[in-house]
Order: sequence, then C-alpha cells, then structure tokens
Amino acid sequence: MTVPGIGPKDARIILVGEAPGAEEELRGEPFVGSSGKLLNDCLANVGISRSECYLTNVMKTRPPGNNFGVFYNDKSRRDPSDLLRKSTEDLHKELRNISANVIVALGGEPLKALVAKSGIDKWRGSILSSPVGKVVPTYHPAYILRMYHHRSILELDLKRALEESTTPGLSLPQHSLMLRPTYAQVMEHLRYLQSSKPPIAFDIETSGQHTRCLGLAWSPRDAICIPFIAKPEAPISQKLTLGLEPVSSEHDAYWTEDQERQVLVLLAQIFHDPEIPKIAQNFPFDSTILARDFGIWIRGLECDTLLLHHCCYSELPKSLDFLCSVYTRVPRYSDYDPSSDLSTWRYNAMDCCVTHEAWTAIKKEAFELDVWNFYKEIVEPCMIALTRAQNRGVKLHLGKRTLLQNETEEKIQVLEKEIYQAVEGGLNPQSPKQMKDYFYGKLRLATVISRHTGKPTLNEDALIKLSHRYPKYGGIINLCLEHRQKRVLLSTFLQSRLGRHSRAVTSYNVAGTVNGRLSSSQTIFGEGGNLQNIPKSDLRRIFLPERDAVFIKCDLSQAEVRVVAWIAGIKTLIERFTLEPDFDIHKWNATNIYPVGYEDVTGDQRSVAKAGVHGGNYGLGAQKAASLFGISFQDAKRAIEAYRSNLPEVKVWWEQVQAEVSKTRSLTSPLGRKRHFFGRLDQDLFRSAYSFVPQATVADIINRAFAEAEPALADLGAFPILSVHDEIGYSCPERKLKEAVPRIIKLMTPEITVPGVAEPLKIPCDISSGPNWWDQEPIYV
Repeated sequence: MTVPGIGPKDARIILVGEAPGAEEELRGEPFVGSSGKLLNDCLANVGISRSECYLTNVMKTRPPGNNFGVFYNDKSRRDPSDLLRKSTEDLHKELRNISANVIVALGGEPLKALVAKSGIDKWRGSILSSPVGKVVPTYHPAYILRMYHHRSILELDLKRALEESTTPGLSLPQHSLMLRPTYAQVMEHLRYLQSSKPPIAFDIETSGQHTRCLGLAWSPRDAICIPFIAKPEAPISQKLTLGLEPVSSEHDAYWTEDQERQVLVLLAQIFHDPEIPKIAQNFPFDSTILARDFGIWIRGLECDTLLLHHCCYSELPKSLDFLCSVYTRVPRYSDYDPSSDLSTWRYNAMDCCVTHEAWTAIKKEAFELDVWNFYKEIVEPCMIALTRAQNRGVKLHLGKRTLLQNETEEKIQVLEKEIYQAVEGGLNPQSPKQMKDYFYGKLRLATVISRHTGKPTLNEDALIKLSHRYPKYGGIINLCLEHRQKRVLLSTFLQSRLGRHSRAVTSYNVAGTVNGRLSSSQTIFGEGGNLQNIPKSDLRRIFLPERDAVFIKCDLSQAEVRVVAWIAGIKTLIERFTLEPDFDIHKWNATNIYPVGYEDVTGDQRSVAKAGVHGGNYGLGAQKAASLFGISFQDAKRAIEAYRSNLPEVKVWWEQVQAEVSKTRSLTSPLGRKRHFFGRLDQDLFRSAYSFVPQATVADIINRAFAEAEPALADLGAFPILSVHDEIGYSCPERKLKEAVPRIIKLMTPEITVPGVAEPLKIPCDISSGPNWWDQEPIYV
C-alpha cells in the first residue's frame, strides 16, 4: 500500500523519513507508529507543531520485513535499484511543490536521497545544500527508540531546523583563512596578536610524531595556519631546526632555519604570556607536542572546550565535530585529505575557528548551568597537573620488569598445558570462537548474552557467572580466566612500549567517564597503557620513585560508603564514622549476616559483606553483585538483604534521587560536578543515578588533591606521579618524608559540607611509604 506525504503545502519545515512501517501502512499516513509518537514528543519539546509540517518518506511503500536494503542491488547499499532511483526523483518533485525553508532528513536514507552523502553520525546537525532546498540531517526516531540516550541530540537538531525555518535559502558562515603564509605575513600576524592580546584558539596537526602545522584563530572567522613540515613543492626546502629530523623523504621544512627560529621565538612569547587567553580542544595533546617539539610552554589557558563541554553534559559526545554541529552553523568540514598540504592546512585553521566559536557558546552554557567555577577550580587544574605527570612518566625497575615478564611467559605455558590436558584437542582461551564452541556447543552451558551487544559472550563476567552456575566446570573455567589475566598482564604492562627514558607512561583522560573518575590508555603514539587496570599484585614492585626518594601511597578509606552515609542522612553510620575513625562498615555488615562478633569477622566473611554494602547502596541485584565480587548468588543475596534491612534510610534516599532525576534530569555533587541524564527513565538509569554523587565526590577529592599537590609539595621536591581510582602515588625525597606526610594528608582529607547534615564529611586516608609501589610500610600519624 502506498503511503503519500501529508501536511500543508505552505509548511516551513519538511520531515523526510525512510519508508512507512506497519502502522503507517495500515493507517495510510507517515509517522503514526511508535517512532511517530516519539517524533511528536520531540517536535513539541523544541516548539515545532507537527500539524504545521509536511511529512513524507523516500519510499512510499513499506519494504518487506522493514528492510530498506531490498531497494538496493548490493548489500553495502551503494547501488540503488531502479525503483529507489525513481522514488528519489519523485521525492525531489514532491518537495519542490512545498514552499518550505528547511528539510529535515530523518536518517541515513533521506540523507542519501537529498544530498548524496552517507553517514548520518557524521553529517547530523550540519546545514547542507541540496537540489530541493536547505537540509538539516538527524537521526530517525526509530533509531532513538533503540538508542534512547541520543534523543537529546535529535532534539538539538530539530531545534536547529526550527531556527533555519525562519529564513529561506542557505547562508553559511564565511571564514578568512591564511593557509600558505609568507614569513612576513606570519610575523605580522603574530606581532598583532602579541600586542592586541585577543583570546586565541590554537590547534596542531602532526606528521608522525612531529608538528606538521600550528593554527591560530583570534575570532570565530579569522585564522592562520603556520606550516612547519610540508611537501617538497612548498615554498622552501631546508632541514628542520631544533634537532627534528624530516619525517620522511616526501616531507621537509617549510621555513629556512633562521625563519623558523624567529617564528618560534615569537610563538613562545605569545604562548607564555598569561595575559593572552588560550583556548584549546584537547589541551593535553597539543601542549605536549608543542613542548616536546619546540620547547613551547603554555600559560594563560582560558578553556579546554572538550573538558568544559564535558562538565556541562557528560553524557554527550565531546569531539570537535560534535561541538561544531551543536554550537556553530559551520557544516562538517573534517573529511579532509591528509596527503594534501593545502587540505590539511585548511582543516587546521577551521578547527581553530570552530574551537573559538564553540568556546563562547559553551562558556555561556557553563555559567547558566553553574559549572564554570567547578571547571576552573577543579577540572582544569587537575587536567594540567595530570598532563605534566603523564609526560614525566613513572620510573621503572627494568631488571625486575624483565624477570616478571619471563615468569609470566612461563606461567602461560604451564596453563596452556593444563588446559590441553583438561580439554581433548586443546582450547585457546583467547579465541572467542573456540571458547563458544566448547562451552556453549560441546558442554551445552546456558548462553550468557552481553547487555551491550545482545550477542553471546564469554567475557570475564560471563565466565564468572558460569563458574557459579556450574561448579562442575569451575576448574577449566578458572584456568581460562587465569590464562587471559596473564596474557593481559603480559601484553598490557610487561611488553608495552615504554616512553622516553624507559619510563611507564599513560594518557590520562579527565573526561573519560560520566562521573569524574579518570580513565587512562596508551598514548597516541602507542606507548604505555591503562594505569587504572594495573592489578594489586607484585607487578607494582617495578614502579619506583625518583632517585633518592621514597614512594608514598595514599588512598581514601571506604570513601564512597562514607559519602552515601552523609548524602542519605544515615545517622547510625554518620555517628560510627565520626566517632570511630577505624570503623569498618564491611565488618559491621558481616555481623548482620553471620553469627559472629565484629572483631571475629574473617576475611572471606568481610568480602561477602562488602558485596552487600555496594550492592545495597547502588540498587544492584544479587546476580550482578555476585558477578562483580566473585561470590555465589546466595551469598550476594544474603549480604544485600542484611544491609538494606538494617539501613532503611537507603531506600528513602533512592526515592529522593528518583524524584530529583525525574523532575530535573540532573544531579549535582557537593563539590559542584553536575550530570544530566539523557537516557530512558528506568531502573538502569536510576541505579546509575544512585552511584553518581558518591563516585563523583570521591573522584573530585582525588582530582583536586592531585592538582594542589604540585604547588603544596614543590619546596620539598615531592610531587604526585600517578593517580589510580581512590589513590595517589607520590615521589618524595626520603629526607623530606616527615614534612610531606601531613601536607599530603591535608590535601587528601578536606572537610565537605553536605546539606542537611551538621557534621562535615571528612574521608580519612591510609598512607604508607616504601622503595616502590608494592613494598609499603604504614605511616601512623
């Protein structure tokens, strides 16, 4: 059945979908099914009346099984069928008869049909020209039903379409970009910037590990790209200065040696001037490369747009492409040709202009959301301190690293022999296919489905679940788990590429999680790895302090649990924590589970009770808690029930969190971190909300302590060298240990005011020192 377009002929907005669904086919009208209802809600939320829009589809008939792919001659959907070509032509004729100012392409197929581009993720939010008028692409509502947290992005794009509907025609921002400057032009522009001191957005592009070009924008429309490495056809071909070698025989220097030196002298003065505000998108990367290549150090950072946007909306993407699509009217420009100098230089200059424009909009948003001070006082200083730490790296005992590597390789060989003996024909734990064939095929164990992919999985959580369900196969499952763990240990930590001076390096991501906790990974050059995953084992023995120094380890004690006690107003726990600094809530919960006294709780009993505390606080089910803490379902169930039954305030707190999130879609921590929740209001979202304030508060105590440690300890020659979860590691000259310890404790244990609670929240810390990260002796103050 054909479903024609519907709506007024004088509509200012046209909405184009892919094809009718079952409900649309039944009723003979576009967008009346479940996706249509969602679309109606989104339109209403941004102030668009559906009745004033014209709605249609690329195809007017429903494809079999709702599979639009049947309208193509190939599986990759690059060769449209004659029917699809004809329908696209008819769509263009149809739209020309509507006097609309803007057309909204809902999904990838309308994007192709209207502007002949692919990739809705890339092009959504851009304002594009088409043969039939101005187009704003965005996600199809049916996609939002599957990926509900993207609904806010759909609404942002619809809001853009509403703004564009007020005027006909396409009028896009025009930029003045200097892309192939002469030496005189560069020096003239730099002297102007040095004297007038406007806010400057900067960005670099690299070739290999070297700076290819540096862009500077002093307004959203004006920028210069200063090349350093160029192809031979560039104006000048000389040896690179500052000891840098040419990246390849195909590239050489853009300037003469003397010209480059003079350019860099002036650039260094500009970047070092704190009165010239600097704006970056991913400051750690650009600043690191500029310091490494040219010895340029940056002062006067005004904003990292990536981080500030994350402070405003931690659940939204934070790439410059996304910021461009939301905060500017500049269409996507990042599909450039890196083999072309001119294309690269244009892309570099555009990045600077867009960063400059996005900064203005995001800063305004940050003030409206009341997160600007939080960003400037905690997030930005932490990012700068972590950038210094990651560039410095951590000293390693290379001999012990090699020895541990050899021991691990031998252990892997032993495990492989044991697995071969246990499984006829052998089994490779690193092979997903072999693992699934064995456990789900030959043994016929109940399949564990991944919540993320919806497909069968045998990841670590799945194997732990199976070991609890099938104790009979616990032996082979544990062998596979240990084999994987040893492989990860080997590849990720013991065989990872070291940084300069043979140090352990990482790339910290201050915006890596929605709750403020750090994430870390390899550097962009493939060095180092994820410090957050380093196991608590003798592997840590290879991490050393600086020469003639000791390694100080300081971590917060039962941190998240204490935050929950305060924000939930649990008087029993607040009194115990306040009056008994060594009070152990996990041992306390164990006494509610087992018939033992507080002092008689065993280590195993405490481990079970710990699952109950965390599961009880954050609304976890027994199955999830069992998987996370490696205990049986029955033990997890008992531990959670014991905790909740003795602390009814937890449930009241949950209800308060649910009410606040349902009303405002946001929560704010005592230190000022805000999170907006964009997902569907269900139990999964609420569980995430329960954990946000406790985790954010602890994360920002650590983040602030790391940032403040450098100036607080500088006169002692001590400084922080790594941050892992609730812990910071410091290097301190041994002779200064007694002076450093009280300063570190003060940094790690600030008093925090929680509304409604008289006693301030002060989380104690455990502090120790030793010759390395593992061999530590407690320090009692």
